Amino acid sequence: MNGYTTYEAWNTALWIDSDENLQRLADNWITIAQESKHPDADKFPQIYAEIMLKMIKRAGSTKTGDGVLWTLENIAEYFTTNI
Repeated sequence: MNGYTTYEAWNTALWIDSDENLQRLADNWITIAQESKHPDADKFPQIYAEIMLKMIKRAGSTKTGDGVLWTLENIAEYFTTNI
């Protein structure tokens, strides 16, 4: 699935990249992580995923447009794959 372990993870990535606000946020976080010299930079994908999931849920969304649940694991895989 284009580098993702499951259809659900791939679909989550597709929807993050298709939403201008989520994509802009993710791109900024990915750049920060790539440039970071922080000793805990390996934890950034999980941290970013937790924040993004809270934002998505706060906006009232529970599923992607294709009906896949927004999950911490799938969003974290997005960041892990792209950092």
